[in-house]
Amino acid sequence: MATLARRSVRPALVFALLTGWFLLLWPANLPASDVLRTALLLARATMLLLLPGLALVLLLRPFAEGDPLQALCLAPLVSLALFPVLLLWTGLLGGAWGGTAVLVLLGASSLVLLWRLARTPLALPSRGSLLWAGALGGVFALALAVRL
Repeated sequence: MATLARRSVRPALVFALLTGWFLLLWPANLPASDVLRTALLLARATMLLLLPGLALVLLLRPFAEGDPLQALCLAPLVSLALFPVLLLWTGLLGGAWGGTAVLVLLGASSLVLLWRLARTPLALPSRGSLLWAGALGGVFALALAVRL
């Protein structure tokens, strides 16, 4: 049962990554519906918030026996800490930070994520960590819904 679940997780992660890229590269004109526009912008923000941090966490592996949920929860924090440093370095080197640089960063992050998915076996999270992640995710979704 566990190997079947591990086999189905990897294609689901690749599908989520490809869906994120499809939504990221959607044409520049946003849909007319407010709900669709908000969903598209949230999908783009999720890609920008998760991918660079997740790639860095998977490369550096700060936890020896890390749970995948730990890496997923740490990814937005690392991304938020990474962007000011990248902006500072590109400013000091005389570069400009634009849409192309963001796409290059997301592409490199996606390649690192796919490389790590192909090389390492997936560890499924325990039931206890899934319960806590679901509870915290629910609080986050509720806070996001109230803010929007």
